[in-house]
Amino acid sequence: NAVFSARIMRDAGWRTALIVTDSLHLPRALLAFRSAGVRARGSAVPWPWHEAPFRDWLKCALYEGLGIAWYSLLILSGRHRRVAQALAAKSSKPSTAARS
Repeated sequence: NAVFSARIMRDAGWRTALIVTDSLHLPRALLAFRSAGVRARGSAVPWPWHEAPFRDWLKCALYEGLGIAWYSLLILSGRHRRVAQALAAKSSKPSTAARS
């Protein structure tokens, strides 16, 4: 999402984005958008954590924690640029459905 949004934003001449998501996902979303070259600010949507079962909260927290670790490794290794370029190249090719 960050890679595709960054390309659309560059084409439109936009430089900043407001990322709106839940408070647990916001750090990873900001990391993704900023690593894609977007000046991003965040706004967390309130989520009723106290109403969620602990198992669900723990699952989400682990997923986001592992996601941040993975994104950080991609960024530190420089691989995130290659991934972004591959995604951009893949999305710019016409699909077989569009050609028929």
